[in-house]
Amino acid sequence: MATPSKAEIDKVQKKLDGFLKKLNSDGSPKRPMDDNLAKGLMRDAVRKKWMYCPTKMAFLLKNRIPDMDNSTRTKWLQRCAICGKTFKEQEVQVDHLVGETEFTGWGQAQQYASSILDVTFDDLQILCIQDHKTKSRCEALGIDWRTPEGWQQGLLEQEFTKIVDSKAKGQKDWLLSKGITPMGNEEQRKMQIRGELFK
Repeated sequence: MATPSKAEIDKVQKKLDGFLKKLNSDGSPKRPMDDNLAKGLMRDAVRKKWMYCPTKMAFLLKNRIPDMDNSTRTKWLQRCAICGKTFKEQEVQVDHLVGETEFTGWGQAQQYASSILDVTFDDLQILCIQDHKTKSRCEALGIDWRTPEGWQQGLLEQEFTKIVDSKAKGQKDWLLSKGITPMGNEEQRKMQIRGELFK
């Protein structure tokens, strides 16, 4: 009979510890359901529904390009509406030309869901993952991604986030690589990084 190894037991314990951190001793959640969590559940449900929405799936199939290159194992490609390059289907996403509507109160729930799910083909475009990230970042910051200047600003904002997310060591290394002496705290380093990126 097979018995679990110490590594398997430790793995289960680590998983359990991760769940227990979020729970009180009686098993109830440390953060009970509140308005923000409920809205998060609504957003998650709408996004999950979007993954298999008939409009989205038909749009993907409608825009498939046969890969006629016999030297590859790829059968289908998609063309990014922004960069114009072709990509494998797992390397693209279906994007809403107009972003989702605001959902901060329950009175906006139906309009929010409708802005994502009740779309037509004319409301959608195929984007490579990188261009989709840049467009989404621009929209989140209120930058016009359709202009070359706006697109460049979106790229720089993504680079800024990547550097800041690399924690103190990564921030300091990046600043040193630019010939800049890193300042002591993170807020000061953020100002240094932003000043160098956006000069």
